[in-house]
Amino acid sequence: MRPSEGAGLTWGQIDFDGRVIDLQKTKTDPRRVPVTVPAIETLSQLVPTGGYKCKDFVFLPKHPKMTHRLRPNQYFRESFEAAVKRANIDDFHMHDLRHTAASYMIMNGVDLRTVADILGHKTISMTMRYTHLLDEHKLKAVDRIAGLGGL
Repeated sequence: MRPSEGAGLTWGQIDFDGRVIDLQKTKTDPRRVPVTVPAIETLSQLVPTGGYKCKDFVFLPKHPKMTHRLRPNQYFRESFEAAVKRANIDDFHMHDLRHTAASYMIMNGVDLRTVADILGHKTISMTMRYTHLLDEHKLKAVDRIAGLGGL
């Protein structure tokens, strides 16, 4: 998901049983994003019981009396940058997570069309810009054909 999609995410958009998030307001087209089991389990533990005026939103503002939706730059970036700093990671930005996810999906055998759909890309060429294969993955690819002709 893009930061802007996460900032506007409401609990009603999450299908816990189906493990998907229904995104209507996106940069491209509405889509359903599959969610991992650990992410669904974590989200299910975070459902608010009260105290916040805008409790419909998954990512709540820092102050309980705020009633407006969060701006991605306001909440996500600050939190992400603090986590990256605590982890002593240099030159890693929030958007890099989308590139990392795309690369890992491709390196684990997920086809480009599926990755494009998950990321919300209209074209495969955009998805290809997001994938960065490790040299180790490229070596495994050529090793697969080594047995075909003894090359």
